[in-house]
Amino acid sequence: MVAIRVEALEERARLFADQGLFQRAYEQYIEFHAEDAALRAAQREANARTLQAVFETTEARREGERFRQLSLRDALTGLRNRRHVDTELPLLLAGSREDGSPLSVGLVDLDKFKSVNDRFSHAVGDGVLVRVSGILAAATAESGWAARMGGEEFLLVFPEVNVDEALRRCEDVRQAIESVHWDGVMTGEVVTVSIGFTMLQRGRTSQAALLGQADRNLYAAKDQGRNRVVSDFA
Repeated sequence: MVAIRVEALEERARLFADQGLFQRAYEQYIEFHAEDAALRAAQREANARTLQAVFETTEARREGERFRQLSLRDALTGLRNRRHVDTELPLLLAGSREDGSPLSVGLVDLDKFKSVNDRFSHAVGDGVLVRVSGILAAATAESGWAARMGGEEFLLVFPEVNVDEALRRCEDVRQAIESVHWDGVMTGEVVTVSIGFTMLQRGRTSQAALLGQADRNLYAAKDQGRNRVVSDFA
């Protein structure tokens, strides 16, 4: 409506000028100019509000995604957390069941980790967890991912990776952790892990079944002396 009024004022100014009523034409032009300037200012303000709303919506979406990602990460190690496992692993299992692609996991537990906290402090223990997490992340950098399940227990997930290759990576992880040279208060100490390895196969297609078998293999590794990878089929 404002735009129509501005156009009408301009048209009336022209009509007065055509009739030789220059004073009235001038007065109409002054009124038209003021209304036109106000209209343009209102349009600029409306555009600015629209751009601000778009910006705020985009930022809110980015912040929401950032917080969602943070909620799926372990605060200490930066690895995925149990929530991510419970969200992502069922999807991977469904995809593997559908297309027949391989999927294997390794449940990793630090051997006698309580003694590290008791002897050297929880701060030192946190440092060990962070260092170990870096090794786990490197093992899944090309494909798959690692998660901290809680405490000193971690999960390696290898989707679409040949089972022999996945098992080899778990053994590489075990050796890499055993080979770490710890400085400071832990100089000369050796940290080891036990790993229970298994894969998706007939009769073991749910998350509970897969992790349950990995857990049984992990306990077998502990019973056999720790610092080893145990699989139920290799």
